[in-house]
Amino acid sequence: MLLMVLSSAGCQREILLSEETTNVVINASVLSSTAGLTVDISGPGIEPSLLFSLPAASNGQVNDTIEVPSGGGRRFVVTAIDTNGIATHRADTTVALQPGVLRSLALFLRSLRAPIALRITIDQ
Repeated sequence: MLLMVLSSAGCQREILLSEETTNVVINASVLSSTAGLTVDISGPGIEPSLLFSLPAASNGQVNDTIEVPSGGGRRFVVTAIDTNGIATHRADTTVALQPGVLRSLALFLRSLRAPIALRITIDQ
C-alpha cells in the first residue's frame, strides 16, 4: 500500500481566528480489500485531534486534500480500514508542517493482524 502526502502553500482560515494552515494532499494506492483510510492528526494547539475519513475509489486510489494547522509536533496516525470496517494496517509519524515547504516522508503501515508491512510515502 503506497500513500503519498504533499503539503502546499499555507492559507489563512478565518474560522480558526486566521490561524495559519497547510493544505495536505493525500494520494494512496491501496489493497482491493481496503475501503479507505482514516487520518488522525494531533499536536500542540490542535484540540481535539482532527480525524479525516478518506474513502477508496473502485480503482484502489485514495485522493483528497485536507487542511491542517501549520506548526511543529503534528502527529499523523494513518489507518487502513477494510470493507468490513475493520482496521487492518496502521502507521504514525510526527512532523513539522510549514506553509510552502514540500517534503517527502515514507511510512510503513504495519499489519494489525500479521507481520506484514505496507510501504507508505508522505510528501509534505
